[in-house]
Amino acid sequence: MTILSYLSYLVSKQYEKREQLLRLNVAQSSLDALQGEFLQSQSTLKNPELTQRTWHGDRARRFEEARDDLLYSYKDISYTQLDQALTTIEQKASSLQAEIQSLETHIFNERERLERERREEV
Repeated sequence: MTILSYLSYLVSKQYEKREQLLRLNVAQSSLDALQGEFLQSQSTLKNPELTQRTWHGDRARRFEEARDDLLYSYKDISYTQLDQALTTIEQKASSLQAEIQSLETHIFNERERLERERREEV
């Protein structure tokens, strides 16, 4: 691999990592918004409220149990699963940022080395 192709390779990798980071940031923003919507809709799971006047008995009890199960699943998705997904995205974004910084350092060093070699040839 020639020196210029190595530098080109580094710049290409840096661009690729920046694109990946951009896509992750977009995905994170979308998930944040969806989680907010999800949490806002959670209150609708308990509507309508069942009372002795509206609905009672065994069917009402089973209906409430099913709603409680649904609420548990809803909370698991909104608090556990979405939080885990967001944490994973944040970790990958941090990793990509570190890779980008490393590539920037390599690119800077390679350009400096090329410049030194060019001056020595003159």
